[in-house]
Amino acid sequence: MVKISKKDNLSLLENGLEFIITGIDSFINIESEDIVFILKNKKRLDSYNEKKIDNIKIKYSVLHLFAGIELVLKERLTREHWSLIFEKTDKANKQSLDSGDFVSTNFNGIKERLNNIINIKFDFEDLNNLRIERNKIQHYRFTVNKKKNSQLIIKAVFSIISFIANYLEPSKFSKKEKELYIQILSLVTELYSKNPFTLKKVQEIYEEHSISKVKVRCIYCFNNFLIIENKNHCLFCGLQPTNEEIVKAGLNPTYAQ
Repeated sequence: MVKISKKDNLSLLENGLEFIITGIDSFINIESEDIVFILKNKKRLDSYNEKKIDNIKIKYSVLHLFAGIELVLKERLTREHWSLIFEKTDKANKQSLDSGDFVSTNFNGIKERLNNIINIKFDFEDLNNLRIERNKIQHYRFTVNKKKNSQLIIKAVFSIISFIANYLEPSKFSKKEKELYIQILSLVTELYSKNPFTLKKVQEIYEEHSISKVKVRCIYCFNNFLIIENKNHCLFCGLQPTNEEIVKAGLNPTYAQ
């Protein structure tokens, strides 16, 4: 079970990161239960109750994950200007913002503003595919296809991590934001075992950007894309551990594995 912040007033980014944590955690728990059944009983128990539990967890994994993704994308908009998260920017005012009583822009609006106003060129396809699945759950009906839903969830997780690393400067997060982000990274390492093809794709992408550079295992995301330069930085998670932090982590058995 993941630890969630006890702070009453969450920032926009903290709120989004917590939703992402619960979305990933729910999905990982489904996969873990499957493994337990296989080890104990040699086969999957296809009872109604077991199917129902899986369906509910997949459902809320999609809902929570996409809710968090939208909030994280809105965080980037607010860094440009807070009015950009309003559906109608000409109606934006501080009073409504502070009270939270306003209509915010939807995913398509967020994407257009990131592209056209902030000039962020990002591939939103995997996030949009999750949005389509979320809409079925929230506005119509939801038929679970475990293989399909699992692929959507995993791809969306890696996509939003890429967005955070490249456009939100995680090395400058507040202490609480960084703690939540590192929780997400620790959960992401578990996703690799669920989808080796995704891992291969991720490795290919980042290898292209790190040719002829000294790389070590990142102390935060545990991927081998921490570039050692004058200013250390991880291509995967975007964090920037100091040389002292790297040395200390090297003494930790978890990091050394």
